[in-house]
Amino acid sequence: MGRLRAAYPAHSHDVEVRLIGVLPEGELAAVLAAAGRDALDADPRCRRVVFAPAATDLAAVAAAERAGFRHVVDVEIPGVGLSLLALEPAWVTSFDNGLDRVPGT
Repeated sequence: MGRLRAAYPAHSHDVEVRLIGVLPEGELAAVLAAAGRDALDADPRCRRVVFAPAATDLAAVAAAERAGFRHVVDVEIPGVGLSLLALEPAWVTSFDNGLDRVPGT
């Protein structure tokens, strides 16, 4: 996870998707969706694929959300503010955290 390691609790099998160049918003969503699927398929232990555009790049954030990523947090790393968006496999997100149950009822 390199540059993001200090920004959030990264796991050794997490993957960051970084793009070189600029894509139109529609193409960006398709590229992110494919990259996310490929990363999760390549490593069954991968629990998070992260895309981190500049926090001010609302078009990239919207494209990532259309690709299935969810906004997690905005962070500051040296020189730039980023929005961290994550794509996670079902085994990470499908669990019963008990928030719908009231203790003692």
